[in-house]
Amino acid sequence: DPNTVPNSEFAIGKTAANLIPNGQPVRISDLQAVSQKTFGPTKWEQLKTSAEKAVENRVYVEAEQYWRQALDEADNQLNKSMRVVSLDGLGDLYCLLKRYAEAEVLYTESLITKIELVGEEHAAIAFGLSKLSNAMYYQGKIADVETLLARALPILIRNFGRWHNETTYVITKLERIYADQ
Repeated sequence: DPNTVPNSEFAIGKTAANLIPNGQPVRISDLQAVSQKTFGPTKWEQLKTSAEKAVENRVYVEAEQYWRQALDEADNQLNKSMRVVSLDGLGDLYCLLKRYAEAEVLYTESLITKIELVGEEHAAIAFGLSKLSNAMYYQGKIADVETLLARALPILIRNFGRWHNETTYVITKLERIYADQ
């Protein structure tokens, strides 16, 4: 299994290895959980949490700085998953601030990376398409929005069914676009 390591002591040291039951295969996710318990949150996690709290407190300049630092840290660690979360967080902030063109660029980059990580039919792709469509909608790019939502809808139906909140949201947005034509 490519997600295992030779042994827990090899990967995290003897003290931390005691947190994993003896004889169990050690997965990378186990090591991340042990690392969290042993060493505390990573720099990226601290930056992400700080950005989220700054948004919650409506301190948007600070939130943008934290998201940018989180993005830099993700790049330093060569971690595409962290990069996606950082891009989406910054994109969400820009949408909140009505900076839709900047959000579009970030959501597009995030979507490309998500496709690299999980393939085109994963639910995360549908959510990414929906986020991107929102940024484009507020810029008046309705034809592009329709295309993105039409691509997201079958993925959502396959993964969650017709009555999931995001599925009904996408259907409602498409109905609104068709009604306006």
